[in-house]
Amino acid sequence: MEILSEYVKRLGYLFYLVDPKQSSFENINEVPDYITQVIPYFVSLIVIEQIILFAKNYRFIRVNDAIASLSQGILMELSKTGFKGFALMYYIYIYQNWRVFTLEWHHTSTWIIAFITVDFGFYWFHRFTHEMNILWAAHQVHHSSQEYNLTTALRQSVLHLLFQYIFYLPSALVIPPAVFLVHNQFNVLYQFWIHTQLIGTMGPLEYILNTPSHHRVHHGKDDYCIDKNYGGVLIIWDRLFGTFQQELHYISYGLTTNIKTFNPFNIQMHHYFSIFCKFFKINGFKNKYMTLFASPAWDVEPIAQQKCHKSVNNDIYDPQIPIFQQIYVLIHFAIIILIHTNLMQTINVLSHYREVISLSFICLSLTSFGFIMDRKYWSKYVEIFRSFSI
Repeated sequence: MEILSEYVKRLGYLFYLVDPKQSSFENINEVPDYITQVIPYFVSLIVIEQIILFAKNYRFIRVNDAIASLSQGILMELSKTGFKGFALMYYIYIYQNWRVFTLEWHHTSTWIIAFITVDFGFYWFHRFTHEMNILWAAHQVHHSSQEYNLTTALRQSVLHLLFQYIFYLPSALVIPPAVFLVHNQFNVLYQFWIHTQLIGTMGPLEYILNTPSHHRVHHGKDDYCIDKNYGGVLIIWDRLFGTFQQELHYISYGLTTNIKTFNPFNIQMHHYFSIFCKFFKINGFKNKYMTLFASPAWDVEPIAQQKCHKSVNNDIYDPQIPIFQQIYVLIHFAIIILIHTNLMQTINVLSHYREVISLSFICLSLTSFGFIMDRKYWSKYVEIFRSFSI
């Protein structure tokens, strides 16, 4: 019964169904890594989703797209080892020196206030990543898949943490750091299960919560979907600030101009290259400023700006590779997942040298898999090098 109880409790993390008393902590170092704890649930639910899709006579998940999405998730988790402590440091500094008043960390009221303020901060963070080009360069990673399933939820930017905490700093005036860190994790976990096409509408909950239906709109590249439904857990912010859009019909997913690669580093960085190329070529301070800080739709010519969101490309990027190569990549990707999991569990006791070697090998492997799935002629040479570097 204890095992079953623990299973149900951890499953509840994905839906923000947690006991405030059991998820309130005084110190940062007491806060569990909830995201790591539910990784097996991510895998299980992805498999279950695909079984149901197959039973409904839908096509299976595309292996290349799924591996590309999961690769971004691995890279994001690796980036947290360096960025998370750096970002959290500023939150702690503001709380310790500038907080307006002190909330008792163990009170349920503090838990509820933190839930609301963290979700409110996420709304504005999410909205700015769509409305400011330099921030969109990072966030576009999450929208770059032309599929919409649970693997898409894990397709995340490695650079989000560098600026995400800026939008949470007002919370530091009242919310204790440990309480904030708990809700920051649950806010992320809640958004995993809404990345599915299997769940339709959810009745009255649609008025309050962010649901799969609402989030499908957010991921759509059709005209009526662009820059809508930014909410994390609550959809009320979108209703209040005029960014809500109800799902109307079948949605096409991806970027308005899709990228044609499964290379994880191209997926992460391609829009930065585009921005800085334009920045150095364009004339005038105002134009350079707008290139960085205006909407991604902005262009020098008003006509080009008007057309930006209408150039929807529905072609699916899906280069075919032989079945034996698919199996090869799947097996080796599974090995990388095990290496990554072990690294995350032991990173605090590894030497700096071993840590760098492990991180480098994981990054090299994910890049090599991307080359294979892109059918690059040089992929075999990269893979041979990777194999001998084990």
